Amino acid sequence: MKEENVTVILISPGIVTVYILQGTRSILVDTGYPGSDLKIMKKFSKNSIDPKDIYD
Repeated sequence: MKEENVTVILISPGIVTVYILQGTRSILVDTGYPGSDLKIMKKFSKNSIDPKDIYD
């Protein structure tokens, strides 16, 4: 298994915690609750992440 540096980005859009794991590809962990999308999208933009690059 190849080692990779991963950055963990914390998003706290309220009572839940959402994480973005950013490495070669990005992974969104937990999507929060309805209405969290705007805060999550702002973090994407702030960290130069294109939502289309999120691993599915």
